[in-house]
Amino acid sequence: MERGLDVGRTTILRIVPDEFRGRVFATLETLTWGVMMLSMTGAGLASDHTDARTIGAVSGVLSSLTAVFWTWANVTGRLPEPPYLQANEMEEVEVHGETNG
Repeated sequence: MERGLDVGRTTILRIVPDEFRGRVFATLETLTWGVMMLSMTGAGLASDHTDARTIGAVSGVLSSLTAVFWTWANVTGRLPEPPYLQANEMEEVEVHGETNG
């Protein structure tokens, strides 16, 4: 797994309450795999009409637009960071195999 994804998942774990984490992660995974399948389908259909280099260039431009959007949204303050759960709001988690003392 990429390091960037670990940081994102850790942030989600700190922000999302326990009772919603499964739903949030399931939704994120569904969206990730769904978009990947759609992009592969689009690339496959486009390969019947154009060469792979053009498909790669268009894919690169479209992927770069994501970075442009996030940069714009961050600079203009449209990406507020949700509050983290405080240590006293989080439940203590028992780790199996470790003793408490």
